[in-house]
Amino acid sequence: MKKILVAIIAILLPMFIIAQDLSAYGVTLGDSKYVVEDILQGKGDKIKYSTNKLGEDVLAVSSPSIGGVNFDRVSFIFNKANKLRLISFWSSDSRGTGTPGMPWEAEFHRKASKCKNAALTMSQNLTLKYGEPISYTENKAIWQFGNQRITLDYIYIYQYDSYGWIDHEVSVSLQYSIIDTANADY
Repeated sequence: MKKILVAIIAILLPMFIIAQDLSAYGVTLGDSKYVVEDILQGKGDKIKYSTNKLGEDVLAVSSPSIGGVNFDRVSFIFNKANKLRLISFWSSDSRGTGTPGMPWEAEFHRKASKCKNAALTMSQNLTLKYGEPISYTENKAIWQFGNQRITLDYIYIYQYDSYGWIDHEVSVSLQYSIIDTANADY
């Protein structure tokens, strides 16, 4: 009996996940701007309002936490119909070039460790929840469900240039997005 129940759950769970709109941080892709704003205010988050280069409304929150991982920022981007089309979490250290042995290196390595741990934890969490990604490399994983996608991206650069300076950058980003927004009426 248990084997039959497990088999039924294994068959139905992926269909249930695919049928659901993706959600993160208490909001769901396709939610209206006003619903998202109410949810964020209900959490006590301080919201920053802006408009991006495409003229889309953006709500941003500093220091969000999702799945046990703390990020620097999360942005919620809405299409022209004021429906949520992108949820983007990220943490990063600014890209630059520095002198070896200076104080910036300790801060960079602290941030690099934080970003790497965030990427590993989120990868494990997403794999447990949604199964194996459809695409996976050392630095990027993608899960896709119909026209909705989750992308986890980790960037780490720490290399000497030809002058003996160190080029450096580290970041981790997690995006929940609707892929085809050109004809989306959701």
